[in-house]
Amino acid sequence: MVICEGTASHFRKGIVGDWRNYLKPEHIQRFKELCGWQLIEMGYEQDLDWS
Repeated sequence: MVICEGTASHFRKGIVGDWRNYLKPEHIQRFKELCGWQLIEMGYEQDLDWS
């Protein structure tokens, strides 16, 4: 199976931090509201001061 990124693809390249090129500030804020504490509990973030 070949996985490639394109305009019609649901797959991403997996580049660290690439989400910053796609998410708007309001999307990031909503993600923090919904999942921010889980990221901290799992050790992905230290606090909610990320973006």
